Amino acid sequence: MEFTHFGYGRFSAYMNMALDEVMLNRAESDKLSSIRFYDFERPCVILASTEAIDDINLENCKAAGFDITRRLSNGSVILCNDGVLAYSVALPTGNVVSGPSAAHEYIGRRIARMLKEAGIENVSIGEYYSIRISGRPVAGHGQRYRMGRCILYHGVMAVDPWNTDGVNDVINLRPAPKQGMKSEYNLIDELPAVRQYINTDKEALAEMILESVTDGKYHDENI
Repeated sequence: MEFTHFGYGRFSAYMNMALDEVMLNRAESDKLSSIRFYDFERPCVILASTEAIDDINLENCKAAGFDITRRLSNGSVILCNDGVLAYSVALPTGNVVSGPSAAHEYIGRRIARMLKEAGIENVSIGEYYSIRISGRPVAGHGQRYRMGRCILYHGVMAVDPWNTDGVNDVINLRPAPKQGMKSEYNLIDELPAVRQYINTDKEALAEMILESVTDGKYHDENI
């Protein structure tokens, strides 16, 4: 399978989510396998497709100048800033990828392999389409599946450590569900980031992911 690589761009949150839909539509209409990497022009919060807006602090988001939008996939709200690397992969379904679980096995395992080859130990793929270091998520993914036709697999990887107080300002983090368990604030505060383990930049990291996901079989094209 050969991929079309749409490069590494910097766009608004709204444009990035629209480009994801373009990729998914082309996977369906043209049977195009594609991948791209991207940053955001401004910090943003991205709600899941059907998530309640009550999950974010709308007033603080507006005051801080955050973009607010929705994505095609389910899951939970995410904060995106210059500390994360975002990427999207769109594929027609068929022999290689038949659905969400197969997509995570195919794409997620290749990203995990790349992190291992870069020198990070205890990397694994985990539940909720995550990639984990020592059991804690370093990358999370969502998927949009059009049954029997195509699938979008998109996610963010923490390159720099999260500013937990900053996340708490714009996302309504949940308290511990019961005594003896951790709150979302505590869980985020413990999350790993790539640059805690290896010295790299986002462009180099994107190039490594590109080579691993595509097995080096891709050509460049403008989106």
